[in-house]
Amino acid sequence: MADTIGSLITNTLFKLGDNDSDLWSRDEIRRYILEAYKSMAQDTGILWDQQVLEDQPQAGNVTCPEELQFLEAGDTFTGLFSYTSPGEREYIDPGQWNLGPTNHNQVWEAAYLDETYYRAVHELPEELIAIERATWNQRRIEPLRSNELEFSDSQYQTVNGQVEAYLQDKDGVGSFRKWRIPSIAADSYVITGMFGLMRSVSDISSETVIGSWGVCRRLPGMELADGDGARGFPRRPWKTAHNTKIEYIRKGRAIEDDATEFEIPQVYVKYLRHYAIYRALNRTGEGQDLKFAAFWKSRWDSGLARIRKRKDAMTAGRMRVFGSQDRELSSPPLARFPWNYVKASR
Repeated sequence: MADTIGSLITNTLFKLGDNDSDLWSRDEIRRYILEAYKSMAQDTGILWDQQVLEDQPQAGNVTCPEELQFLEAGDTFTGLFSYTSPGEREYIDPGQWNLGPTNHNQVWEAAYLDETYYRAVHELPEELIAIERATWNQRRIEPLRSNELEFSDSQYQTVNGQVEAYLQDKDGVGSFRKWRIPSIAADSYVITGMFGLMRSVSDISSETVIGSWGVCRRLPGMELADGDGARGFPRRPWKTAHNTKIEYIRKGRAIEDDATEFEIPQVYVKYLRHYAIYRALNRTGEGQDLKFAAFWKSRWDSGLARIRKRKDAMTAGRMRVFGSQDRELSSPPLARFPWNYVKASR
């Protein structure tokens, strides 16, 4: 059975010999565990995700996050926006939302407009820690600084064309600006209906389906995502052609109550306890034991080192294809230390 934060707090207090919370309260231990949970994700990059920032005319029906609470049951949230045409951009004050332009509220309305706009600025996921890679049309794009672009092209915020780079220092925290503004729509499918899961892929893919149970998890040349960016079952396929995709390290899901499980492998949960014990013994006051705290700190550090080593080994591992499509490598791998230089590699 997976550990919940409630059971981990109880176990940590037991290890401290304070089952009755005389020296350390449950809230204090909870705070230390959440610190460790966030720090583990940041320091090791153990949690990874991806998202498509679709190059399509963007709909929007909410102008600020505070308005989300006024949506009623059955309403569809189509996106945030702060202005409706490119000419309004110059009237946005520094620090305000800079999402747009958007001139329609629902996705289906774009078919009835004479002119639609492609959005350059997107809001990044709240749980994002760092972007590892960004691609457009399956080609890697690099990050740039706004002062670099301003020096070479003072009108870079209005130039349309192929997306060649991105910025994160221009439009506020949590923003992603494409350079250039997309000039053509990405390939996409029309999704019919708002409920249920995609069960048949024969209309969009000629690939042979492997297995006969469960939901669709992978489509060659596409990315699977749900409708609103949250984790769960795939709801729609994103085509990667002429589309922008980010791959990023993220924080774990929010811990809501004592019954919430951690979004990390069960074998790594014990490292959160090591950190919590270290912080409890290290704080000034009754129960402080600096020597014992240093011991638990070393166990926390060695645990993170073990996670990084495991992740690096998986990242550097050779990718193979199972089944009849398996292919042999055409040449031996590049030398990596330690390497046996005396003998031939093949």
